[in-house]
Amino acid sequence: MKNIFFLLLTSVMFLSTCKKDDSDISNYCFDVPEIGGYIQRDANGSTIGIVGKPIHYPGEYPGAWMMVCPNPLFSYMNSFVVYCSDNTNEKKLWITRAKFKNQLSPTGVTLGMNTAWLSGGKIFEKKFVERDIHIDKSLFTEGYYRVYLEIDGQVYYDNLVISNETIYY
Repeated sequence: MKNIFFLLLTSVMFLSTCKKDDSDISNYCFDVPEIGGYIQRDANGSTIGIVGKPIHYPGEYPGAWMMVCPNPLFSYMNSFVVYCSDNTNEKKLWITRAKFKNQLSPTGVTLGMNTAWLSGGKIFEKKFVERDIHIDKSLFTEGYYRVYLEIDGQVYYDNLVISNETIYY
């Protein structure tokens, strides 16, 4: 009888925890995202080049989209900007640490920033309505980051590199 009661109690507890939750995706602590590269952009958002094979989902014009620039962000720069296509609705932005999926070739970036991270939990978050948001670089250390932006329930993401050195390509 005790075994049946224990089995029934365990089943009820398991089933009650297995339901879809309406909480915000940015509240979850998830694995550290892996980036295979990034899009180099100047301060105006113009593409300069591509390093590696970026794993990103920035959306596309003329629909919803987002981008981070400048990228990479060097020591002499004070902030970066997240631009998006929507300037009327509230958007959710959050940033996590990231790591490179594969080591880059010798001509790529070798900053020694592939430190193992315990989680991909958010380290910065902000809600805003404007078309762009300026973020102070002093809030972050040198390394790789994944920048997420939720627009109308759809999540877009881009990669960001912050370097204390100027990288020449």
